[in-house]
This record gives sequence, C-alpha cells and structure tokens, in this order.
Amino acid sequence: LVAFGQPAGEDVVFVFETADGNSVLGNVVYTGESKIRSTIVMTVNVATGEAVLLIETPFAQEIEGYTITSDLGLINTAGWNSFETQGIDDGDWFASPAEEDRLTELQDDGTTTFDENTPYSLGEIYSLGAEQDLEFKFLLAGESELRDGLVVYVLPGDFDGDFDVDGLDFLIWQRGGSPDPLSAGDLADWQQNYGFDGSASLASFSVPEPASGLTALGLAVGLLLRRKKS
Repeated sequence: LVAFGQPAGEDVVFVFETADGNSVLGNVVYTGESKIRSTIVMTVNVATGEAVLLIETPFAQEIEGYTITSDLGLINTAGWNSFETQGIDDGDWFASPAEEDRLTELQDDGTTTFDENTPYSLGEIYSLGAEQDLEFKFLLAGESELRDGLVVYVLPGDFDGDFDVDGLDFLIWQRGGSPDPLSAGDLADWQQNYGFDGSASLASFSVPEPASGLTALGLAVGLLLRRKKS
C-alpha cells in the first residue's frame, strides 16, 4: 500500500542464490484477496442499524463533506446523528435536511481529520431488515469531486458470514475461529445477538422509478460545492 486511494501493490521481489554463486530471480505468486481497504469505510451493523466511518490505513485525510444515498429510500432519518448535531470540530459542520434517500453534510469552515484511530458514528441510519443498498461518498479537502467510500455490512457474532447468529457460530468460536482468532469479546457479541436473523436484508426489493439515487447524488454534489464557494 503506497498511498490513500491506491490498491495494495504486488511489489515483492524474491531473489535466491545458487550453489555456484549466481543470483536468480524467483517467481512470486499472489493468492487470495487483500484485506487492505484504502478508502474511508462505512461499517453498518445490521443488528442495530448503526453506521460508523473510519479510515483503516495510516494515511490520515482531511474531509470537507460526505453524502450517503439509498436508491430505495430506506434510510432511517430519525436515527441520524449528524456531525452538526454532535458538534464535531466546534460545530463547523452543516447538515442538509435528512431525506430517506439521502444524507449530506459539509464543513462550513475548515476540515475534519479522519484517521485509523478515530471512528465517527453517524447513528442508526440503516433500516433494520431493509435491503443493503446504502452508498457512501466523501469530499477530500481541496477537491471538487466526491470519492467513493466502501460500505461494509457486519453482524457481530456471525462468525460464518451467513447473516444470522446461531449454534454454528458458537461452534466456530469454540474452535478458536479461522483464520482470525476469536476472543471473549466475540463470545459476548454472539450472546447479545444470538437468534438474530439478518437474512431478510439480503432479499430483493424493486427499485423505484425514476432512479432517484442519481438525482439525489447530483443534488448532494451541488450542495457541497455551493457551500464551499459561498
């Protein structure tokens, strides 16, 4: 990983020396998928609806704005805990009116630092049981176009990744977990969410007409840029 927004590189070089003293370039074969997420990640807890923003790399960034959209209009606006409401950075954030298909905020004066040690909660904006259609974009300081963030849905205690918490997950915990070790805290997550079935959120919903997500995003971009220029 060489910079924020860039994918993990494949730059490992393997050189070995033969018995006669010659250096030989070996082959390096990459397998699996990188876990490095070189962008701002919005983690959504499907059991509580809470969304949390965090950079997972050492490359801290200055953020001026963000927008979250839902093509299906499934955002829980009542659960939104905006940066403006939280008073982040001395209350310099300005929140546009919450809508079921869009949430948007902009820094009125200055920026907010995002780094790997500071998660920012946006409250319970995900409607429980709804389709997972949230999109997250953000505006870096000095830029005029929104960048794509990454939305990751999680269910604490769901160790096998099938979006329900049951006895199979407990068996995985008993065996220590693989490939990532599991802890007493993970067991507490399992106990808290035991019996929760989030599979309903994987169901198919019909998309409304017209495609309101694109319209909302255009409005959000316009709002962000107008506020910065004024």
